[in-house]
Amino acid sequence: MKPIAKFLCAYVILGPGLLRLQAQVPAPLPKHTPWDIAALRKTPAYEVLTTSKDGVQEIFFRGPAYKTPGDTKVFAYYGRPKGEPGQKFPALILIHGWAGQAMRGWVTEANRRGYAAISLSTNGVMGEGGAALVPEEFRGPGDGYTGKASGASPFTPPMGEPPHHRWMYHAVADVVLAHSLLRSFSEVDPDRTAVWGISWGGYHTCIAAGLDDRFRAAVPQYGCGYLHENGAWAQNLMRMKPEQRDAWVKLWDPSQYVGSARMPMLFMNGSQDSFYPLDSWAKTRALVKSQGTRNMVSFGFGHGHFWDKRVEVAWRFLGEHLQGADKLPTISRPEIAAAQLTATVTGAKVIERPMLYYTTGPATQNGKRAWQTVPLTVQADGRLVGSAPPPDATAWFVGISDTVETKSYQNLVSSDVVFAPMR
Repeated sequence: MKPIAKFLCAYVILGPGLLRLQAQVPAPLPKHTPWDIAALRKTPAYEVLTTSKDGVQEIFFRGPAYKTPGDTKVFAYYGRPKGEPGQKFPALILIHGWAGQAMRGWVTEANRRGYAAISLSTNGVMGEGGAALVPEEFRGPGDGYTGKASGASPFTPPMGEPPHHRWMYHAVADVVLAHSLLRSFSEVDPDRTAVWGISWGGYHTCIAAGLDDRFRAAVPQYGCGYLHENGAWAQNLMRMKPEQRDAWVKLWDPSQYVGSARMPMLFMNGSQDSFYPLDSWAKTRALVKSQGTRNMVSFGFGHGHFWDKRVEVAWRFLGEHLQGADKLPTISRPEIAAAQLTATVTGAKVIERPMLYYTTGPATQNGKRAWQTVPLTVQADGRLVGSAPPPDATAWFVGISDTVETKSYQNLVSSDVVFAPMR
């Protein structure tokens, strides 16, 4: 039977629904992946340095070898909720961003919400405040922020050094090793784990989600791929020779890996983020085919390390997948016809502040371009209806909340971001 006949036969017998389902299969990992996934799935050795009165521990766990024959040591905070003997908890891997380190407060907040949690330092910094570093003989390459952490810039082009001499390699490897360690703890339910990273940590989350299919959910806050195309980091890559830039992107950009993710992901960003601009962010999110993946874009959502009410949606998403909590709603991709915009909300008990957000500024000015808002009307069937964005709009999306409260978060979920064709 000819290929086209096979396709038509499959369409008639199986129907378009199954064909769409087949199209949602995650992409295979690229063959050039520098990480040894089987090795990283093994539980690393660890040691407890201190235990505080609230039970939070400072620990070292073993990371990959660097330039010396021995392993590196990775600093982390680990804590667990109070519970009954033998109780199993869902658990989180928490990854800081640039200018960050392991964050004790993030762990204690996770513990308060019923999660065991480990927050690791990916740059050789011990504790909060950045005053101390992992001893040099055990230290891997830093992220270039402190300089003291023995690392060059993440954007130093490949110059013949092996991948395990690079900070990006160690940061992602340490995340997967931290997951292996967390799953080994007797109080952790290994089938209910998730990863949440902020900024560069969100970048690492996108890669780790593609590499490690043991996660039940993943939350990249800001982080995305395609850094060579736009945003504050693009200039670093544009300074490279084309062949160096291509090699860097092939090894380290999340666009190479996130399409292999099999777990639901929550992609969070601000409409004006200059580090991870919306066009690059939306292209990254479009690579993920796993069911249950959501978007949250908010106007004025600032860039920084925070895990409080401003990102309540992240806690709710994690609760959905790890604690059996209510599901977050979804919003369909906005459609425009006869100067009217429509989008459909599914799974929302209450819809508050339905809004169309649009901008007329170019993508290259994402950090500065102004956004306008237009209220939408909620129909009985869950459709949102309102005026379409103006003809000169360059990007738009729809967002909703389920509360009138505006101090915690503006949007609970949002639709895909739609971009006008290049003129």
